[in-house]
Amino acid sequence: MSPFKPPSSGFGKLPNKEQRGGYVGELVDVIEGPIFTDNKTGKPTPKMAWVFRLFSLNGQPFLDAESDPPGQQFIATALSNQTMAMRSTARKWFAAMLNRPVADGEDPDKLIAEAQKLRFMLQFGASDTDKTKLSTIMQFEGVSTLSDELRAAILGTFGPPPDYSDKDGGGTTYDTDETPVPPPQKIDAAEMVEQAAKAQLMADKAVADAAAAEAAAAAAG
Repeated sequence: MSPFKPPSSGFGKLPNKEQRGGYVGELVDVIEGPIFTDNKTGKPTPKMAWVFRLFSLNGQPFLDAESDPPGQQFIATALSNQTMAMRSTARKWFAAMLNRPVADGEDPDKLIAEAQKLRFMLQFGASDTDKTKLSTIMQFEGVSTLSDELRAAILGTFGPPPDYSDKDGGGTTYDTDETPVPPPQKIDAAEMVEQAAKAQLMADKAVADAAAAEAAAAAAG
């Protein structure tokens, strides 16, 4: 597994409720995640963090309004357990990204390297407790545009891992390997098209607003 460098923006950082929907994503890396208390066994459970760079469906970088400085590209960090067992979330996500079965004993680092060359459709929805979750991953057209330099720059913003578990019992719980990844055919194509159209309208409006502001400033000057 790659050396651990968690994102300064926080683990489990995903689009908020208003931003749920479909995105194009590029895999930055899969790294060791925070430690929670397993809600079934009560034992400390380390996670893996799947770090994605997000784009809107019209290909524009999805900007993070909470970044410092503002306007940086949104870096999402979805969490899974570290196990690569047959029914684990990690194994299902690798299989979905690579569009092939993942065999027992495959090297996670090689799977990561293979996935880092691709682009994906990522669907963020609501969990049973109305938290945002990564619900669907599937391959998307095109290849990753991430350079080694940019990947290093993103990972260079990370700090030490948080430990939310309480070794004497208690601590913050996190669901054990949770929701299976739905197959691609279950994605609502009409909804994705509608989201893409909305994203394009928002992008067009932003361009128009910027042009209007520039014209107003020129007129005032």
